[in-house]
Amino acid sequence: GCLQAIWDATDAINSAPQDTLVAAFNLCDATGLGDTSPSDLFLYGLEGLPQLNYPYEIGSMPAWPVDAVCEILLDNTSDPVTAAATATSIALGYPLTGDQCFETLDEGPGNVPGDGPGAGPWGYQSCTETLHLFSSRGPEDGGIRKYDFDWDVVSSICSEYWGEYDVQPNPNAFTERYGGYKIGDGLVDVSNIIFSVGALDPWGGGCFHAEYAPDDAEERGLYFFNIEQGAHHLDLRGPHEDDPEQLTDVRSKELDIIKGWIANF
Repeated sequence: GCLQAIWDATDAINSAPQDTLVAAFNLCDATGLGDTSPSDLFLYGLEGLPQLNYPYEIGSMPAWPVDAVCEILLDNTSDPVTAAATATSIALGYPLTGDQCFETLDEGPGNVPGDGPGAGPWGYQSCTETLHLFSSRGPEDGGIRKYDFDWDVVSSICSEYWGEYDVQPNPNAFTERYGGYKIGDGLVDVSNIIFSVGALDPWGGGCFHAEYAPDDAEERGLYFFNIEQGAHHLDLRGPHEDDPEQLTDVRSKELDIIKGWIANF
């Protein structure tokens, strides 16, 4: 299946000559492959793809991109490295042809799954208050990339990029400030919140669900929606003719709820 095709492509990348990979992936230089392994960039693209698994085309990304990329990787008429390069270009939205090569990313490949410390805005947030203490499973355990979270490594990356601002990662910042999972469980005094979860969104496992809602949720204006064919914040995107029917219904309900809050303010 697709998972095996990913493993095969990863092995092919890791055993291919560096020059071959730079050309196949249309990189400006070999540093673009990643810091820890030649397959870092490929796996980084795949890790972020599920949250963009929307039902319609966006720019160069096809509709249902997870299925599209799996089809490419499973195509036996293409060699694994070429297929992996095509999949990566789709996932990261850059062309494999033309005069413009793909610049080395400042953050992402080989880093904390879901992105972590780095030079950009998200990297700064990770180095202050949104750090994910994530590890991930490798092929030997049914995953695609083995990664063991290491606080010292993460802290050193933050010091490298943001040391002059004397920042330190605080993964408990939002819990300390807002209550963490106590928010959805009704254990803190909150009201007028819509919790919407896309069932296709990899972040969905960390979201608030109706089964854990407090008994007085409706009275407090707490609403929970699970969108079966929804990827990351699909309901916050503009309406599209290819939106699933359930999404259209949820979006309409969310709009009515918000209008009610405004009217009663």
